[in-house]
Amino acid sequence: MKRWLCILTVLLLTSGCGKTENPIKTTDTETNIPNPSTETEMNIPNPWTETHSLSEAEKIAGFSIVVPTIWEDCESPLFRVMPGMLEVVWDNGEDRITLRKAPHGEESDISGDHNMYKEHIVACGDLISYEAHGNNHLFNLVNWNDKDYVYSLNKNPGTERGLSSEEIGRILMEMLEVRQHPGMIAYGSFSYEEDRLSVKEGDIVITEGFVHTEKSNKYVTELAKDETSRDYPFCQTFYDEDEGMWAVHFFDEPESPNQEIVYLDEDGITHMIIIRK
Repeated sequence: MKRWLCILTVLLLTSGCGKTENPIKTTDTETNIPNPSTETEMNIPNPWTETHSLSEAEKIAGFSIVVPTIWEDCESPLFRVMPGMLEVVWDNGEDRITLRKAPHGEESDISGDHNMYKEHIVACGDLISYEAHGNNHLFNLVNWNDKDYVYSLNKNPGTERGLSSEEIGRILMEMLEVRQHPGMIAYGSFSYEEDRLSVKEGDIVITEGFVHTEKSNKYVTELAKDETSRDYPFCQTFYDEDEGMWAVHFFDEPESPNQEIVYLDEDGITHMIIIRK
């Protein structure tokens, strides 16, 4: 039986930082992430305790955290703890990345980032579900949770220098310590053979003239976008483990029957496109 999981990319086409119908954040573009100074401007003692190592921070916090290795060009991260929360900070002078973890509580967003963002991703799957918020296809804030803990990841909050969806995938897969299929952290299963044999009347099937005909190291969603006839606000990705094939569905609205479906193998080579109307 097929497992229907989804990655839905919602691009909210608003100008500037104006209000949306259901804004994720409600304050202006300043971030409220506490800084590592000993006192705030209000002379309130800084709640964070800096530690010399990850193991020391984990001992104080009472729980552990998997630290991703993606930012190898940054200096050694800073480990900090406050009651009920553990934080890892990378800062190379140009980029600042903050990873937080805390036990489940009343807050689902522990980032302290109160910026308004125009683009939002909701990803759901067997392994993990997450929300990401940012601008211009780069995401400054990512929130997710597991059975016992909530997490947040920030990169340069309030700017247009965030994380790509591919970087988010690599980071979360590393933190989950499981194998990652190229380019996605959550996907559904499908049968490439069944899709080939179930073409409907009115479907347009394309089997040649593709952009990607040679092996590529780009991520599958980016490769598939190159093959579509136009841009779409939503995409949904499936993987056939038996055939080693990806199917990336592009559409204008959730559950829309009008779709472009791009089929690629594990080398990034396009095999078929179905345009369904």
